[in-house]
Order: sequence, then structure tokens, then C-alpha cells
Amino acid sequence: MLESQQREKIMLKFASNKMSTFIGTTAAVLVLTSGITSHAFAQESTQDQISTRPVTIGALCQEADGTPLWRIGNPNDSAVSLTWDEASDPGITLPYGYTTVGTTLGAHDDPTAVTFHQPGQPDVTVLVSGDACASPIEGCVEGYTRGNLTYTWSRNGSVTVATKDGKPLCDDVTVYFAAYTLPKTYDESGIFDDSSVPQQLFSSTSAVLGQGTDGNTTLTTKVPDACTDYQLDLYYAPEITSVSYPGHGAQLIYGDIYLHTTTDCTTDGHVLAATTTAGPTLADTGQSTALPMLGAVALMAAALVVKFPVLQRTKRLLGR
Repeated sequence: MLESQQREKIMLKFASNKMSTFIGTTAAVLVLTSGITSHAFAQESTQDQISTRPVTIGALCQEADGTPLWRIGNPNDSAVSLTWDEASDPGITLPYGYTTVGTTLGAHDDPTAVTFHQPGQPDVTVLVSGDACASPIEGCVEGYTRGNLTYTWSRNGSVTVATKDGKPLCDDVTVYFAAYTLPKTYDESGIFDDSSVPQQLFSSTSAVLGQGTDGNTTLTTKVPDACTDYQLDLYYAPEITSVSYPGHGAQLIYGDIYLHTTTDCTTDGHVLAATTTAGPTLADTGQSTALPMLGAVALMAAALVVKFPVLQRTKRLLGR
């Protein structure tokens, strides 16, 4: 009888220890899940706080009646409103991309400049172009619509751009071709994500695709050494010297990221040994390692739950 009581105490103590482990594991799962949820909400809040980016405004020409024309680019994913002081114009709602806008001048308006107002941004005053608008070119295409352009790309810092089917451009189009270095903490995913910014300008060149031509132009720029991740971007003016999370917005024509091809380099950039970069691992792809961890913890918890009925059966057997 005494021996049976001792066995029972041992089994109850063992079961109690297992229950404590199970409770501790469950608490860890809850804490971990809470931490991940909080982090996700923090990321969403951060994204919500990203302010609207300012539009770009370029003076084009003046029509025969004196109306100034402007090319205005909205780099934001959503539409923005824009107003100006001149006359009684109600303003305009600008979609993503480039829009040609005419601002009416009244008898008492300043004919030399227009002040634009965008909610959340400082007012911008831009001088009116003194050029008279030329007659439209028959069959021309809008060069600021990226779909009207073609390009032949090289990771070595070269791009040839032209209009599709050799159609003439309605207006001059200024483009930039630039190389940017990526942070050393980039996750090597090969895509533009949170880890790929901020990017710093490494080199840049520009060209004007001429009105009335097919714009056929080749631009070249220097690229970083083989030890550096970098991005090449072809985009509309004005020049961008650093790239943050929104990227180039409506200015972008095309861009691509290139991973380093060597890993063993001296501080002066000379390659000591050419080693091809390994393919991405789970962490490199940007996937969260928290889910596999949660899965493992859940399996442990499930295993403990399964063991409790076994302990009860064992207790009954020993008590017989």
C-alpha cells in the first residue's frame, strides 16, 4: 500500500511538472504572437504616416490666347488635388502620372508666374514659359507616357531608348539614367522592398529626346564594383539623388536591381577572389522566420497535451 502511494505521488509530481511546462509554453506562444501582431500594426501605422509626395511642375509653353501650359507629374499612387491663384480656375484632380494642364490668366493676374497649392505641401511659384506652343505634330505620341517608349537594357550601365514604332514625339522629353547603391543590409531578394532603401546616387547622366524625332538615344553611366548591390533606373526629369520607400513614383520608366557577383573584396574594391553569390535563403527572401517558430512551439504544446492521457493510464496501471 505504501509503495502504491509513493508511485502515485511520483506520477502526480511528474504530471504537475508537465502541466507547468505546458502552461509556460502556451504563455510563450501568446507572448510571441502578441509581439508579432504588435510589430505588424506598427508597420501598418508607419505606412499610414507616409505623407503625400509633392507633384512636379514644368512650364511648357503659351498658347495663342496666352494660356500657359504645364506638365505636372503626380508620383503618388492616389490622386491629389492642385489649385492655383490665377483667375477663377477651380483647380484639378491629378491622377498618378503626368498631366498637361492649362492655367487661365485674368486681366489682373501676373502673366509671368503662377503659384500652385497642393494640400500638405508648401506653395510653389513657377515662371511661365515664354515659348509659344507649336502646332501639333501629326501622328505624334506623348513621350511622358512610358508605354510609348521602348528601351534596350544592360546591367553594365547602358540603355537605348526610343519611341515605339519610331513615332515622332509631340514634345521634348528629358530623361535620366542613374545607378544607385543599395544598403549593405539589403536582403538580397532581388526586388525593391523595405530593405532596399535608402539608396544613394552613384552616377547619373541625362538626355533630351527631341520633339518630332523618335527619340532614339543611348545613355551610359558608371556602375558600382562587383562587391556592391545596385539599382539602375531610367526616369523622367528632375534628377533624384536619393531613393526612399516610394521610389521614383510617376517619374520611373524602368528600373532593375543587380546583386553583387563577388563576396571576397579588399577595402579598395579590388577583387581578391571571384565567388558567385549564393542563392537566397529563407531569411534572404524576406519571409518571416516567426511562423516556423510558432509551428514548432505548437507541436511541442500538442505533444505535451497528448502525454497527459498517457500519464493517467500509466497511473492507473501502477495503482493496480
